[in-house]
Amino acid sequence: MSTHASVIGTNGDYILPNSGVIDFVGKTTNDPCFIRNARLLPLTILNTSSVISLNLQNNNNFHIDTHASINMISLTNIIKGQSGHIFIHNETEIDSPQSPFTLKVDDNTGYIKWQGGQSPILSTTIGYSDILSYYVYSTTCVLMIASPAYY
Repeated sequence: MSTHASVIGTNGDYILPNSGVIDFVGKTTNDPCFIRNARLLPLTILNTSSVISLNLQNNNNFHIDTHASINMISLTNIIKGQSGHIFIHNETEIDSPQSPFTLKVDDNTGYIKWQGGQSPILSTTIGYSDILSYYVYSTTCVLMIASPAYY
């Protein structure tokens, strides 16, 4: 039994029962679908590798629990207008600084523009967290800002 509910456009109000995940499918470029009061739950990832791939078609928000230094984060299947957050939490002490690290878009067909023009230095201390917030300006450009060193 699926925990997904599909919503097909209607002209009235409809309250969905507690259904788990709701996928909205349809035109969103020329005829936008407006969603009011939605909560986008994060996908939690346990990082044991230096390379992480985040599929933005499946989630907007990600929680990464690190057990290894991050050398590269790859964003795939980006959609213009999409936004979200990547929360990185150090579960264990990281041996080497997590900078510079590479963030790439769809196998290098796009690029990241960082606030200030350079990628940030991420926390390496156990218990510290960093937040990377993004906005997809176009299918080849993602704007990013880092909020490092939360404890």
